[in-house]
Amino acid sequence: MSNRKSRTSDDDVAQEFVQDLLELVTQSIVANEHTNAAIIRLQEQQKVTADDLKQLLTLVRDGNGRPPLISRLEALERTEQDTQKKNAMSWEILLVALPGILAFLSTMGAM
Repeated sequence: MSNRKSRTSDDDVAQEFVQDLLELVTQSIVANEHTNAAIIRLQEQQKVTADDLKQLLTLVRDGNGRPPLISRLEALERTEQDTQKKNAMSWEILLVALPGILAFLSTMGAM
């Protein structure tokens, strides 16, 4: 009878062990699925973050769609040079025309 009890208790212990092992494996699978889902979410978030960062770098590097700073400075310098040329030409025209205007006015005043 003691032999029978020991077999039954051995069977019970083995059954308990199998149940515990099955429970551990099931919990491990569930935890692994949650980990896989979390990894997938992190990968998707990383892709979105990478796209956002690429767009931000493009905006900062390219000046929000405007030409680079050097090009803008060159354009300003060209505009300034053009303005100076126009002003210089205006003064030249005035200096060239001034003797004629003075002569005309003196002629008109003499009449």
